[in-house]
Amino acid sequence: SNTVSVVNANAPIVSMISPTNNGTAVAPATINLEAQASDADGTITKVEFYQNNVKVGEGTGSGSYQYILTGVAQGSYTFYAVATDNSGLQTTSASVNFTVGANQSPTVNSFTATYNQPAPGSSSTGSIDI
Repeated sequence: SNTVSVVNANAPIVSMISPTNNGTAVAPATINLEAQASDADGTITKVEFYQNNVKVGEGTGSGSYQYILTGVAQGSYTFYAVATDNSGLQTTSASVNFTVGANQSPTVNSFTATYNQPAPGSSSTGSIDI
């Protein structure tokens, strides 16, 4: 008789949920990386997150995996996730582009007003010009 071994032949499915493509934030940014991953004939053993082709961390969770980046500096970034299943098969998600802009303080315009009507201490009824 012949012995047949069944091998997991289906690679996992993975997609980025967060951040959204072409999203923006202000530096120093906190970015929630989130991906959904599944495997039709096995289990997901890990989901890794990459920023500009450098691994920044592994996601925690089940089905939906998250990793939070903090203190992200100004710049343009590409994020993606790589899911690995229990057979060692890997799938890379589509990339997401993200921009972190400079932290700009608000601008306050000041002005000087001259007050001359009505005269100080006087009273008036109806409309008055200031």
